[in-house]
Amino acid sequence: MTLESDAKNEGVYMNFNHQGKRAGYIMGDNKGKKFIIQPDNGNEVAVGGNINVDGNINGKAGSYYRAADHSALQVKNGQNQGAYFWINDAGRDAEGGKSAATIRNDAGNMRVQSKGARGITVQADSGNVVLDGAL
Repeated sequence: MTLESDAKNEGVYMNFNHQGKRAGYIMGDNKGKKFIIQPDNGNEVAVGGNINVDGNINGKAGSYYRAADHSALQVKNGQNQGAYFWINDAGRDAEGGKSAATIRNDAGNMRVQSKGARGITVQADSGNVVLDGAL
């Protein structure tokens, strides 16, 4: 393990080495705006245990955030379109109303289906509900 300073990125790196090669690093910038964990092989960063975040989580595949009056989870597809799940606080009227939970798909139809069963589709353009079987 080595500790290096990088003037270009204005950060301090802690490099992790395995068999003489760098396996990845942890970096904190001097501005206090980011903290990066990066394996050099491009694979995942695995955490054993809980992760507690005091703030938002953003990524290429989605995001989670907490606002003053609601929380939201977004999952994105390859075209950067998202499906959302909101839960409102008691004072928020948007997205379904006070204390409401709302699921919305901005990419297309909304579908509810259990494993191997028929489903229910809410069509994106018309809002019509289609049942895959008889009532």
